[in-house]
Amino acid sequence: MRLGLRAPGAARWAEHSHACAQIAISSDDVHKTCEHVKATGGKVMKEPFDVGGTKVMTTCDPDGWKYAFVDNSDFLKELE
Repeated sequence: MRLGLRAPGAARWAEHSHACAQIAISSDDVHKTCEHVKATGGKVMKEPFDVGGTKVMTTCDPDGWKYAFVDNSDFLKELE
């Protein structure tokens, strides 16, 4: 995925910043999502791990944008 629109100076900011920006996407099974990312040549930043009872895995696109896949059922349990 490539995002064509960026704010002026965003690339320069990203080169010098220690901040992290990412997009979170829900997944029915983060383990299967992780395997799919690897099987299709994608880069897995971090294998599925637990964050406060919710399974999460992270990946990035060729431009370096980070994406977190969050397990649907775990997340919904947190909202109860």
